Amino acid sequence: MQSASALPYVLDGSSSFSAIGKELNFQWSVVYQPVPNAVVLLSPTSVKPIFNTTAAGLYVVQLIVSNKDNPEIQSMPVTFSFVVP
Repeated sequence: MQSASALPYVLDGSSSFSAIGKELNFQWSVVYQPVPNAVVLLSPTSVKPIFNTTAAGLYVVQLIVSNKDNPEIQSMPVTFSFVVP
């Protein structure tokens, strides 16, 4: 596996919204990475965390959004994948 360029990637959850206008919590996590410790996820509870990789390959990331006033009310997990060249 080749090394990935050290470019940061910005994840973006800003399209998430509350139908009743409540503030939201964000929880990003890495579900899959090509090798152990290949990613550093900075500010995983922010709407736009920074994703730094150390290896090329497939990455799978998940976002769960919850109501800030009542964190037990959560979205279904949104999972997406992308390839770092």
